[in-house]
Amino acid sequence: RSAPSLGDRLESLARDKAEKLAAMQRRESEARAAREAAECPFSPTLVARQQNKKGPLVCAEKGGGGAAVAAARVTAKSVRERLRKRGARSASERLYRDAEEREALRVAVAGAVEEAELGQCTFAPNINSKSDRLCSKTG
Repeated sequence: RSAPSLGDRLESLARDKAEKLAAMQRRESEARAAREAAECPFSPTLVARQQNKKGPLVCAEKGGGGAAVAAARVTAKSVRERLRKRGARSASERLYRDAEEREALRVAVAGAVEEAELGQCTFAPNINSKSDRLCSKTG
């Protein structure tokens, strides 16, 4: 038997070192992920589709909660329809129309807020009949 050549020996040592380094990095990565998972208080609420995939989206949590009520307004069909309509337009046209829709919504909301504020004003002036006659005489 002959001893392995120097090149083979160096190659073997380099391969062993690379394997050890990869294993160490994998362990560190797993430990970091475990620490981050333990520190993270966030726990997402997942949304699942119904069996027939035609009804509204429902909350996967026990009891459904408020998320199911909010998700009930968004049906899979309405989402698909909006995406289909948006995909039919070019990107620049879609962005322009989206901006116009947002501006129209802002104007509508501002008008509704102003009307609500004016609705709270209960003062109604009552002009004295003498003043009214005097004003009509002087013209």
